Formats: sequence, C-alpha cells, structure tokens
Amino acid sequence: MPDLPDIQPAQLRANRFDLLSRLADDLAHEIKNPLNSMVVNLELVRRLAAGGRGDAVNERVGILEEAVQRVHVLVDALLGAARPPRPGENTDTAVVLYDVKPLLQARAHVAQVDLSFEGDDGGRVAMPPYDLAQLILNVVDNAMDAVGKGGRIRVVTAAGPDAVSLRVEDSGPGFDARVLERVGQVGTTTRPGRAGLGLAVCRWLVQRARGRLDIDAAPDMGGATVRLVIPRADAA
Repeated sequence: MPDLPDIQPAQLRANRFDLLSRLADDLAHEIKNPLNSMVVNLELVRRLAAGGRGDAVNERVGILEEAVQRVHVLVDALLGAARPPRPGENTDTAVVLYDVKPLLQARAHVAQVDLSFEGDDGGRVAMPPYDLAQLILNVVDNAMDAVGKGGRIRVVTAAGPDAVSLRVEDSGPGFDARVLERVGQVGTTTRPGRAGLGLAVCRWLVQRARGRLDIDAAPDMGGATVRLVIPRADAA
C-alpha cells in the first residue's frame, strides 16, 4: 500500500458529512413506511373503537407500537452517528456495530442489497468510537455502491489475542489492478461525482491506531474483501 495520505481535519469532516447525508436520504425512505402504517392503523383504531371492537383495537395498537419503535431506532441511530466525538481512546466493537447496524440495514434495504453480519463480538480496540464508526460506515458504504441492486455483502468480526479484525466481503466486480495500486490515495475513486476520500480516510484512521487495512479478492463472493485489523485496547 502507498504511504499514509495527508488527511486534513476538514477532509475528515467532509467525508463524515457525505456519509451522513446519504444515510439520511435512505432513512427518510425507510421512515416513510412505518409512518404510513401509523396513519392507516390510527384510522382503523378509531373506527374499531367506535364499533366496540376492543380485541381488534389491541391488535392494531401492537402494530402501531412496532412502527413507533422502528422510527425511534432509526432516528436514534442517525443522531448517534451525527453527534460530536466523545472523549475516549478505545471502544467496544460490539457497541459500535450495534449503533451503526440500523443505518446500514436501512441503506441496504433501500438499495436492495443483501447485508449480513457474522462472527463474534470482537472486543475493545485502541480506537475512539467515533473513528471506528466512520471506518465501518465508509467500508460498507463503498461495498454497497460496488455491488449494486441484488448484490451481497458480508461483515465478519473476529477477535484475536492482540487485535480485532473486521472483514467486509462483497459480490461486486472487485478492483482493477491499476485502480488497486492507487486505492487509499486521496482522489482515487471509481464513482463519478465522488471526492475519493472514503478509503483514504479509512487508511489514515487505521494506521493512526497502528492497525492495518488490506484489500484482496473475496473468493466466496467473487468481489473484493476489505479487512481492517485494529490492535486490542489491552494489547496496544
């Protein structure tokens, strides 16, 4: 891989804003479904209550509760991702994955991509939670763009004695050899209209934490694998 790119604070913020903007667009589509369900079911509850159908009212109230909870989870996840960095030099990978999963699953649903999460809970790594969330969002976001509609992405977490690895495999076209030589450099992108910051930011964040970012083929899925290796907090 090339030398560590010179990432400026403004570029980190620009990358984060770009990610959150796209996620917010997808969440807007996802939130419409439970909101529409609430409108329909509230009208039904009103009619059933007027007719004395208590049993049916309870059933519809349950549907309403599920819709409200879905909206709450999505909005809370987006707000959490948008909050300013909190102090802390290490974090639990399981907690960060729990926080970003609703955002990524919403984006996968809108993009019609099969997204799955596998592996163990990882563990505490020597990286602030804000940085780890930005890493995961970037890598999975890139994979979603690569696979397109009907594609598959698998996120696998594994804890080792000295480091935690997070592997993102996809069924996309993979990287052309010439592009692969420049991946991670600012301005390198295969997507028109993009700044080419995503993987450069990822490399910078990982190497700042004394970790490693590797890109290879995904033999089981036919596309690419991006593997993040981050030192454990108790081993750093």
